[in-house]
Amino acid sequence: MLTIPSARQHLREVCASLARLDKDREALIGQVKADDQRVANLFAERTNMNARDVHRLFTKARTENADFALDHGFATAIREVEIPDGAPIISFAFNRQAPIGQ
Repeated sequence: MLTIPSARQHLREVCASLARLDKDREALIGQVKADDQRVANLFAERTNMNARDVHRLFTKARTENADFALDHGFATAIREVEIPDGAPIISFAFNRQAPIGQ
């Protein structure tokens, strides 16, 4: 059974843990935002989009088509694939159910 002093101490420890988790969460969010900005700047350097438009593109939850890629400088050409007869074809399969890091 918890006494009042030990319950207070336990509550203080829980609050301290939550504060550490909040700081960790904020740090991770900051890292993700910084990474997004670096990628947006890189795309802006290598395409005909500015960083703001690239950042907006990141927030859209949709896939763009080949014409978009050509129009915005993500691709220089789109061609039919030509595979010679008898060429080896290698298929890759990924386990999408595995947790990250395994």
